[in-house]
Amino acid sequence: MLIFLINNFDTVKLIELKQVTKMKSELFNYGLNAQQYSINNNENEYNLSTINGFDLNSVCSLRDFSSVLNVSEVCGRQIGVVCKHTETLLLMADAWSKIPYAGMLTASRFDLGAFDQCLSLKLDPDDDGPRVLGKQCTYGLAIPATLTLEDFYLLSYCVPNGCTASDVVKLINIDILPDQLISQLVNDQLCATRETNSVLSGSSIVVAIIFCIFFLLICFSTIYDTLVYYDKLESKAYMQYLATAHLGVDTFFFISGFLLAYQYFKSQATKSVLLQVITLPKMIVHRYLRITPVVLMFFLYSVYLSQHVGSGPLFTAVYNEYNPNCQKYWWSVFLYIQNYYNPNEICWVHLWYLSADFQLFLLSPLIIIPMSQYYRKHFNTVIILLGVFNIICLGAPLISKIYFPDFDPDEFEYDTHSKLSTYFMGVMFGFYLRCHINGTYPFKGVLNSVMWCMTVLIMFAVTTLYHQANINFESKVSRSITKVLIKPLWCLGLIFVTYSCTKGYGGIVNWLLTCRWIQVVSKLTFCVYIVHMPTIFLWIATRRTREHFTDFNLFFYWCGHFFFALIVAAIWSLSFEAPMISIERVLFRPRPSRKANNGTQNGKISIVHHPPHADQ
Repeated sequence: MLIFLINNFDTVKLIELKQVTKMKSELFNYGLNAQQYSINNNENEYNLSTINGFDLNSVCSLRDFSSVLNVSEVCGRQIGVVCKHTETLLLMADAWSKIPYAGMLTASRFDLGAFDQCLSLKLDPDDDGPRVLGKQCTYGLAIPATLTLEDFYLLSYCVPNGCTASDVVKLINIDILPDQLISQLVNDQLCATRETNSVLSGSSIVVAIIFCIFFLLICFSTIYDTLVYYDKLESKAYMQYLATAHLGVDTFFFISGFLLAYQYFKSQATKSVLLQVITLPKMIVHRYLRITPVVLMFFLYSVYLSQHVGSGPLFTAVYNEYNPNCQKYWWSVFLYIQNYYNPNEICWVHLWYLSADFQLFLLSPLIIIPMSQYYRKHFNTVIILLGVFNIICLGAPLISKIYFPDFDPDEFEYDTHSKLSTYFMGVMFGFYLRCHINGTYPFKGVLNSVMWCMTVLIMFAVTTLYHQANINFESKVSRSITKVLIKPLWCLGLIFVTYSCTKGYGGIVNWLLTCRWIQVVSKLTFCVYIVHMPTIFLWIATRRTREHFTDFNLFFYWCGHFFFALIVAAIWSLSFEAPMISIERVLFRPRPSRKANNGTQNGKISIVHHPPHADQ
């Protein structure tokens, strides 16, 4: 069935493209036979014949395709049907990738063909003939780009749905290449027809019904709320702009540790050690129930429904990246151990953060509970010990990177020990801020402006240095030391920004972070994080052509991805996160105290004063 590819369009083969400086332009035959062209460089001239196969006339003139072409019976019969329909034949041939194509020397070695055109082809049975559907095989044909066969052009082809890769191999008539090599250059691993993923499995139907039930509940609840609270409704406009950096993930670990310590020393630190230990299971269950429902529904969607929401030449390849891992290691997703148990086969790569964060949460009581027993009398000592502990935490990732390079050869840093210092610097600052909630701000006036300028410059320099360490530092040791040490510097910048804003000296930063619309959108951050990657994957999987890369296009795509993820996150939060929060409040609602509230707690006077505004 090479009639639909190489016989109609000339091809480059077996040349070293790095030596090419000029290609002679010629008119390539869009008809039936292959032409010849030349490629010149400063030293040599190559007169190369294209890969010759059957032309359309000779192939379609055969009476018995199966015996003459040595293809399968189904494929042979379908070829015969296609040959009777000239328009379908030409459309199928036109859907193949063309080579040479624009930008093949510098832009991309991949071509997707005409995916929609191929899948639109359909011939119903006629006179006992078979039914024929167009089948697009993305990256199904590899054309060697170098003499050493180290690089290839990956092209796509369109054939009748009954033809396999072995049939395509048998149809190719190339005298210069052995059959074994040809069989390695043709595959049908990423093929699709109009009926691909058109039938839902039993599991997919069950998951779809679950989502429909949630959708109906949301609709009925919205109608009820509208009828009851119609007069109280207010219109609001939501928007958000966020500039991120390479160290954004460390920011979230810092915030997580900060909030944990701040809330813990607000509500639990005055209790005895025994009571704190008793409440640990409740804390863990609360944390697990807080994040797992959203992850569970995301998991069900990604495994059972995502392959049915679109189509494209890359659709199968994109979703094959995670579906096998999710099905194989589903239990590690919900135990939050992916980053250590299966770090190279993670189900949705961004979920590693949840594993690391949950593990740090389980580890934190070993530090926080002893702190709660000694900080009232030995506050400075506790702060010093925390600082020493954070310095020690820097050694774990440093030793891992230098002495165990095979543990994380790509330096993705999915492991928890790489985030210890970032997380516990947040714990240390949250503890300090809670204990000094009424303390005075030492930087005022010009000094505050100077501190802000220094902080911004340092954080910008850290971001730049992190980027340079990834690209330009060839030494493993220097790169490891740099990447480990710049994280505390980044966290020090976050500490000053947070401290200045809480004391009312944050200026426009404090105003931005306390705006009502930012606070509303901030409630969606967890769901945005969960759904942002599948929304990006959906865009990639449904692309039909190559994209031209520019900084503006990248920013333009980012804006679209962000706001689309925000919309999906709002739906996800209202459907699965908010209901669980309400249920959890009922389950963990504190029992009314039998004693009058006379300023005592557990029979003892509270030492740390909690001002009313800090508890709101």
